[in-house]
Amino acid sequence: MKKTILLCLFLCSSIITMGQKKSKVQAWEVLSKIYLTPYEGASKSEIREIEEENKSTENLRIREVISADTYNSFEGIFESDNTIIQREGTSFYVYTFNNDENFAIKMPYKTFLKEVKIKHHLGTAIKDLNKHPKETKNILGLKAKRVSYVAYLKKYKDVDPGFSVDVWYTPDFPHWFNEYLSHFSGYDIPGLPLLTTIKDIGAESHKYYFNTEVVEINPISMDSVRTAPPKGYEIVAVESLEELKSKGILDPQPFEVDQNQRDSLVSVVKPYPQKYTGGSPFKTPWAKVQQGEKMSYIDSKGAYQFDEILHEHQAVESDNTEVKTSNEKDNSTTLYFVHRNNKVGLVNAEDGTWLLPAEYDRIEKTRIPLFEIFVGGKMGYIDDWGSIVLPAHYDDAIPLDGNTYFAVKESEKWGVYSKEKNDIVVPIQYDKLDYCGGCGSKPDYVYALLDGKWGIVSFENKTLLPFEYEFPGHQGMRSGNWVSNLTKENRELIINIASGKEYFEADYQESKLVNGFLALKKGGKYALVNSDGAQISDFEYEGIEGLYDRFYDGNYIVVKSNQKAGVIDSAGEILIKPDLYHSITLRDKLFFIGHNEEKRTTGLHDLSGNMLVEPNYEHIYTRNMEIKGGSLKGTQLFGVEQNNLMGWYFREEGKRIDLTYSGIKLYHTPDSLQSYMLVEQKSRAVSEQVVKGLMDLYGKKLIPITYDDIEFVTASLFKVKKEGKYGLFDIETSIEVLAPDYLYISKAEGSESLLKLTKPREEQYRVSWWNVEQQEPLDLDFLEVLASGRDPLLIVSDTTGSFLYDWKKGQIVSEAYDFILSFKHGLALTSKDGKYGFIDEMGQEVIPALYDKIYTNAEGYKLLTLQEYTKRWKTIYTTPEGFPLTSKEFYSEDPPVELSQHEVNEDGFQIKEFNRRRGKDLYGLLSHLGEILVEPQYDEVKSIANGKAYLVKNDNYYGLLNANGKELIPLILDEVYAGDIWHSWYSRDETPVHFPLLARIGKDYFYIDQEGELLPFRLAEAIEF
Repeated sequence: MKKTILLCLFLCSSIITMGQKKSKVQAWEVLSKIYLTPYEGASKSEIREIEEENKSTENLRIREVISADTYNSFEGIFESDNTIIQREGTSFYVYTFNNDENFAIKMPYKTFLKEVKIKHHLGTAIKDLNKHPKETKNILGLKAKRVSYVAYLKKYKDVDPGFSVDVWYTPDFPHWFNEYLSHFSGYDIPGLPLLTTIKDIGAESHKYYFNTEVVEINPISMDSVRTAPPKGYEIVAVESLEELKSKGILDPQPFEVDQNQRDSLVSVVKPYPQKYTGGSPFKTPWAKVQQGEKMSYIDSKGAYQFDEILHEHQAVESDNTEVKTSNEKDNSTTLYFVHRNNKVGLVNAEDGTWLLPAEYDRIEKTRIPLFEIFVGGKMGYIDDWGSIVLPAHYDDAIPLDGNTYFAVKESEKWGVYSKEKNDIVVPIQYDKLDYCGGCGSKPDYVYALLDGKWGIVSFENKTLLPFEYEFPGHQGMRSGNWVSNLTKENRELIINIASGKEYFEADYQESKLVNGFLALKKGGKYALVNSDGAQISDFEYEGIEGLYDRFYDGNYIVVKSNQKAGVIDSAGEILIKPDLYHSITLRDKLFFIGHNEEKRTTGLHDLSGNMLVEPNYEHIYTRNMEIKGGSLKGTQLFGVEQNNLMGWYFREEGKRIDLTYSGIKLYHTPDSLQSYMLVEQKSRAVSEQVVKGLMDLYGKKLIPITYDDIEFVTASLFKVKKEGKYGLFDIETSIEVLAPDYLYISKAEGSESLLKLTKPREEQYRVSWWNVEQQEPLDLDFLEVLASGRDPLLIVSDTTGSFLYDWKKGQIVSEAYDFILSFKHGLALTSKDGKYGFIDEMGQEVIPALYDKIYTNAEGYKLLTLQEYTKRWKTIYTTPEGFPLTSKEFYSEDPPVELSQHEVNEDGFQIKEFNRRRGKDLYGLLSHLGEILVEPQYDEVKSIANGKAYLVKNDNYYGLLNANGKELIPLILDEVYAGDIWHSWYSRDETPVHFPLLARIGKDYFYIDQEGELLPFRLAEAIEF
């Protein structure tokens, strides 16, 4: 490919000349245009591409100036050099220069011809020369002659047939300089070319002719002829190509560091003291530094922070009730416990803030989400984030309820500290304290020992029980108003804190606590005392049973009388009389379920005891039976079962649906606005098979009970399944509108009005469409129909191509393409003759199908690229809507890759452009707003610190730009380090890069901050963090 590109460029350069009849005029200005013409049989897309290219060059003119002693070629194409051939005395000299460079090459004409013809790496030659002696043509009033030949590169003669060249020329003007031009074209044309046509014989992908044609000629004075390069150009005089090469001018040149800038930075660095023998990159807000054997950490200003990281801790946000921690790094913040001057503190490793100053002797983790802190022989507690929940003022301390109350010890006495009040709430005067820390509902009091006796003291320092009890040990602990683990004069008892009343076990046949009630037994009967200490019944029940878990205090309790069960509440009110059920349970803390074992029936009551479902059924179901949406949202239905048949009870509407089904399920539409009952019955046709139907909540049959499955599609349309195939049923008309003959039925992508119907394998998976609005098939006479992702559009195909089709209007709305893909971000990708573009929902071309490759990222931004006749890749970046991000087009040697690989950060993309001087593609950055943040002039560009700056690299030198692309440090650094000194910044190491940056020039290491300023000290080497 490189050979083809070079030869085409040089051939094109050689034929841009023009003539006019001789006159007394001594110099002429020649203007030519270039354009493409298609081969015979070119496709429509190839012709369209050629027309686009011609538009881009229609105003371009190539300017040459000729005289007997001077030849000028200016404003060339393909980035070719400007050329001056000038006689000086008895010698001709060749000057070549480029507008982007500050020097011009000067070489003796004859020497240059000899060097180029013999040594030039192109080695151009010709064959099949035909001078066509009898052919002439009138061009611009000049009699033109014709010559044709094939030009090729000797180096590639065995693999490439070369270019065919056809030239119409006039011998009536000076053409001595064709001897110079022939070192590219291979043939010294005996006149000035007026019309030249070139064809790449070996090209297959680009079928066109390249034409150069004279359009204008103007006589000019000799004063307008340039005999030397413009002012400001350094003239580099050479005698041979070898000399050019030795000067690094002929071949692509490596990046040259600006030694003055480098020396200037070195002059700043050198006077700085070598403060440390080593330093690490800033992996966190700190860097590790070394001075001899001593290690420490500094912040971004270079200030000392701490000596050692003891260990890492992951903290998560806390709520109002408890502190939470996590060992996972996701959704958490990294904290470090650190040593500073022999003291311990806590720092946030993400923003560098001190959460706990380094004032403590040690910090230790506990089994609960708190840390013990110690200083000067005293202790306290901090939470997950280093906030002090108990100051380190106490000899000992124990968390009581997590992180609010603490038992604290001073001078062998105990009290209670409140974090919320930041004060002692129970005086430090007790010999011992005990607490039910394992209770689900934490008590607001402690057991306290004073003068050899135990009592109970509240967190408000009120004595709830006097100090007259023994405490055998930490067992039977509970919360609430009942205390059952104290003794009095070695007699066991139960005490109610609210009333202070004592119930000695010896006074009763049995005493027990049941869900917050005290059951006392005398004479074979039970009485009940509620949690406030009030007796709510006489000794009248033969049994007491709980409704809750063992340790749960509730408002209801089951009582037994005459082997029947009832329910009373904490006020003693009878909610369900003990005359109907043998047992009662509480379901979901919402309903009482009563069971009559003799009749094998079940009844349902609410928490007030009201009968919801009479005890006429074996089972009653309440779970998943609540209506989720619509006007009946929150309404509870009840499923009932008897003799393996089910129905349901719609109590609010006074409806009972008969027990005729083997199964029922409350069915909600996806938006929960409609609810139905999906019912099941055993099939009469197939043993053990269950068939399904659909009812409304009042028992009206909507879909007969004959299907294997039923699924919602639209407000009135349901998909029904039978024998592995699907059909459609309309519940408004009670009609099966489509027999179950389809393998799949699904909504068309992006449409609420169409369903896609797919036939089974034996019918070749044939696809058809269903019009939901009209409840009828959509009859389309196309070879293929696909969903477009936009209603009412479909993608249809026939023998002529693919189109966008508006099925509601019955119209094709786009031109034909080879294929069209479904809409993404408002546009549909199209292809025609191997090229790609985009159309909108109107079928209009937003981006013509002219591009060789198109890439789109997740946000919809697009990269469009095509290989032009120069063999360079032209790349355009667009918004999700298809509008160019910038008017600039980027030309690269190598094709772009996936757009996602161009994203350097959330703000923009990496761009690349071929740099002629360096002979390769260089990179820059383009923002999502279309601003070129960094011009494409670097080998590599990397966004760092969340887009706050950019690191750049050319060859072996590095530099730093700010977020706006402004140069902070030129390309003069030998190395820049990221979080790991073994990974340079440009590697694929994902370690976050923090400022300041660790960099090196020569043997000196130093830090550069975000403003490009240096920290005022040097390092001897780089070390690990």
